Amino acid sequence: MYEFNNGGIIKIAIADDHALFREVLCREINSWDNFKVILQGDNGKELIENINQRNLPTIAIVDINMQPMNGYATAEWLHTNHPEIRIIGLSFYNSEETAWPLVQSGASGFVNKCSYVNELKKTALMY
Repeated sequence: MYEFNNGGIIKIAIADDHALFREVLCREINSWDNFKVILQGDNGKELIENINQRNLPTIAIVDINMQPMNGYATAEWLHTNHPEIRIIGLSFYNSEETAWPLVQSGASGFVNKCSYVNELKKTALMY
């Protein structure tokens, strides 16, 4: 179970190239107690360019298929540069071939986009 910091707030960053999905996901996450989306981007490159060193996210939720910087590269960069940020991968693809390289890149969790939103919340609270 995750230990709360910053007054109990779990700060979330989201990188997903589908604007509608990202917007709905942000609204949902912001409705959860103790969660707040502090950063979002269309892809991994945009996300990492906008990370505020003084206000790091607790968890980064990254889509696997994005351009120009996909979820694997984003997870690897985050894991190398900010190992304290927990990474959860998202994808429509639900296979070991999709999830395993993400874990090798530094992610601590994976959620299929076809899952119920409660699955994402449960995964976020696990790490």
